[in-house]
Amino acid sequence: MLEYLVLRVCERLRMREGEFWEAGYETQVRWLGYELQREREEFELMRPGESR
Repeated sequence: MLEYLVLRVCERLRMREGEFWEAGYETQVRWLGYELQREREEFELMRPGESR
């Protein structure tokens, strides 16, 4: 899952994977957090018939 998220982050930010790993830890965590939130929101949108 981590590798998938890293690749998604790199794709969204149009950077090489090496650039991700060169970023500081806090930056990596922030990027991964945003990506996890996007994944969750996309998943929620794909679940038909459920309301909050």
